[in-house]
Amino acid sequence: MKITDQIIKDFDIGFWKFKKELELFHDFTPLNQDEEKLHFQHLFHQNIRYNPQFIYKKINHPGYASTLETFIRKLKAFTDWPLQPVYIELCTRTSQHLHFFHRRDQADFLPYLSGLYAEPTDAELTSAQQIIKNRTNPVNNNIANTIKAQDAALAFSDALKQRFYNDWTVEITKMVADVAVNSLQKKLKINENAFFSEERIRQLIIHEIDTHILRSHNGAMQSYKVFQYGFPDYLETEEGLAIYNEHLNGCLSDKNLYRYALRLIMAKKALTSDFYELFTECFELNFNDFDKAWKTCLRLKRGLSDTSLHAAYVKDLVYYRGFLKMQQQPKEIIHRLYIGKIGLENLPMITNGTLTLTSPNLPAFYNE
Repeated sequence: MKITDQIIKDFDIGFWKFKKELELFHDFTPLNQDEEKLHFQHLFHQNIRYNPQFIYKKINHPGYASTLETFIRKLKAFTDWPLQPVYIELCTRTSQHLHFFHRRDQADFLPYLSGLYAEPTDAELTSAQQIIKNRTNPVNNNIANTIKAQDAALAFSDALKQRFYNDWTVEITKMVADVAVNSLQKKLKINENAFFSEERIRQLIIHEIDTHILRSHNGAMQSYKVFQYGFPDYLETEEGLAIYNEHLNGCLSDKNLYRYALRLIMAKKALTSDFYELFTECFELNFNDFDKAWKTCLRLKRGLSDTSLHAAYVKDLVYYRGFLKMQQQPKEIIHRLYIGKIGLENLPMITNGTLTLTSPNLPAFYNE
């Protein structure tokens, strides 16, 4: 059978429909995080060692292995498609995720979770530690976070409308991060318990809408949905570019840079520490701000049920790592990254003339 463009596009639609239905974000969202926070806080202030025990939504994925095997079998016939290896890698990683998270209580889950992102290099650690060393108490110059999630949602909705992203919605929900973008659902999600300042909302509009959503929007104009939803390992570039844009707009305060650097340092420690030990150091480095320390440690230990285990989900190190790399890129490369949700390492493959690409829209502030 001749492999036509339509066959490939039908495959593309089916694969991402399957990915959307999996709802993998539940695997990193503890259902009892609020209760465990209160319990941990009560014991911590009594100097009692306790490691939170998290519960997650149980989702059955019947037949996922055979579905992914079918996807890979079809892909092997697409020998002339430049994106064939990209989609095989996506299928493989999805299969691994489902396999290991379905056996979260098994010993082999720990190295899998901890190995999802490469550990910080010595150079990255040295750079981050210099920022931590030179920073005075950021709590003293905090701007009050008085804007509730509901009011922040209105501000984000207005920003989306101003940019004509009419098919995107804002959702208030229970989650670990304050704000997150889900490209598969076309949703900007807000933590129901989060509070914001006007400065923070401006920063998040640049970070979430003018970077994450715009890259997804541009990706939707390309021929294949991987540009809209994300290449393997695109996240380091994605978050690094978002922080780079904060920097361009004067939104990367010393406080925020400190937070990104601290995430990288704590990610390294989280791999060999239980929650209590990690929190104790993070609490001190956050100048005894319990909420900030809790949020940092929760982000690093999410995915685990028993946080006494020496393992971590170290995704948060990609923020500072990606920013360091973006600072080294010329303007032309930065602009090309808006083709879609791609990583720096993908540029040679997708710009070598084998794919037809639509020129991307750029943030308005790139032209200022």
